[in-house]
Amino acid sequence: MTEKTQIYVVRAFAGAGDKGGNLLGVILDGPRVPVAERCTVAARLGFPETVFVDDPVAGRFTIHNAARPLPYAGFPTLGASWLLRRHGYPCAVVRPPRGEVRAWDVNELSWIASPADWSSTIAIKEYASAAEVDALTPPTSTQPEQYAWAWSSASSGRIRARAIMHRPARPEQQATVRGAVGLAVLLERPVVIDEGAGSRIHAEPNDDGTVSVGGRVALLSMRRLRPPPTGRRPSPPQNSFRTACGGGAPT
Repeated sequence: MTEKTQIYVVRAFAGAGDKGGNLLGVILDGPRVPVAERCTVAARLGFPETVFVDDPVAGRFTIHNAARPLPYAGFPTLGASWLLRRHGYPCAVVRPPRGEVRAWDVNELSWIASPADWSSTIAIKEYASAAEVDALTPPTSTQPEQYAWAWSSASSGRIRARAIMHRPARPEQQATVRGAVGLAVLLERPVVIDEGAGSRIHAEPNDDGTVSVGGRVALLSMRRLRPPPTGRRPSPPQNSFRTACGGGAPT
């Protein structure tokens, strides 16, 4: 790992004004970071997940959070595929460790075909109104987690949703792809989901067992990855990225 290693800070599933969504770090020259060091680097960066691209031509990458590598996660896959195309790699198919995922752009939206059976399950609960969803409070340790939703406009497929999760001392999770995938499968129709604080996810079920998941992606900044001082263990992340966007289960 050298100081030439560049980190792209990307926001996936942004809403109006490129707000909301999930932040991630993407390192396009992944081979500069040994696999054994990637969780440590992810912890230093402080994003929910960090993507390390090992082969940009093939669209092959790994996804790591501070604790472990992930075989697949929705918003890192969307963000990384968008960034690869922005850098001139066609990447109609990208390859996270779990397998191949189709990826494409249509106008201002980027899309992936997320296999429904790759998403971890979450309880999906319908409420009578968006106001009821907005009024929900985080569950106690004995209450179940849920992906809460209500129609904003059933005729146009607009939904208000929130991921009501066990997240002590951390803000609410944004842009939950597994929830969007579950809703599209449940409702058997295309939907546009306004989730959390300004995130927006488009989801459409497909006949092949995948769900097309789309959203706006924005490049926020670029910076260099500096190695930790020699002889010192890296300090826990002090920036707000991880606390603002959350970690834990793949989304």
